[in-house]
Amino acid sequence: MTAPKSESETKAEKGRVKQTLLPLPPDVDNALEVWQQKFVPTYLSFIGSLKSPWDGNSTKREINKLQKIWSAVFPTSNKVVTDGGIIHKVCGYRYRNNMTKIAAIAILKEWEMAGITTKDNCIAYIQANLELDFKCMMSDPENLCGMFESSVILKTFAIHLSSTAGAVIQYGNPVGGLALAAAAVEHGFVLWKTGHILCKNKLAARIKICTTEDKRKQAKKSNAWLIYFSQATWGRTTRQYMRSTKNLTKKMWKAIIFKTQVYKKAAESAFKYRDFCLVTKTSGLR
Repeated sequence: MTAPKSESETKAEKGRVKQTLLPLPPDVDNALEVWQQKFVPTYLSFIGSLKSPWDGNSTKREINKLQKIWSAVFPTSNKVVTDGGIIHKVCGYRYRNNMTKIAAIAILKEWEMAGITTKDNCIAYIQANLELDFKCMMSDPENLCGMFESSVILKTFAIHLSSTAGAVIQYGNPVGGLALAAAAVEHGFVLWKTGHILCKNKLAARIKICTTEDKRKQAKKSNAWLIYFSQATWGRTTRQYMRSTKNLTKKMWKAIIFKTQVYKKAAESAFKYRDFCLVTKTSGLR
């Protein structure tokens, strides 16, 4: 006979949940700070080391790891961590969501510095630098060298380093974290593909004008990869990048981590949701 679920666990099953609903032990001073500064960074360090950073429990080890981290950080708590429960669910959402926001802003800032300010310029840049060689992700695109070392990638990957700062356990090279950052950057360029960023509101308006329910469903399905940065829409792309990140040499990792440190502080404070909203409204592109 299973124990009845708490109100917070029930809400976790229904969708996004707030950190205030976490079953934090009352005997720990500043428990929410401990959660944010120790537990979450350690968990994300583990997720970033996985070959499948979207499906954290794909190895069937994650809940085990999560339980061990919880017990280490909150030794007086007897809470059992469950797959899809509140503790599991609260950890990863903002991490992945923030990557897409940072990627979109990093692209715009990169273009501003390069003097790319018109719709036609943006379209031309994406056509020349995204597929097939993905030059936009290289530090030396002319010679097709320095993969994952462009400033756009480093600024986006910085969210992983800032999110895992304070981890009490390290889990090796963040092969999944870097692959996720690369997928977020590609997603960001796709959003700019028309020369104007396609935000959720614009895409919702595009769906709304469809004349029938069937057409609305079809439009929503075909635009899902634009609207949602999720395993269903970008998992395959992330796995493709994983083939490269898992083969990076020790020297390459050292260079990437070192260069990313420059952008780490900005990732911690500068890129906030209101900045993302502002960018979508005042991009300056004509």
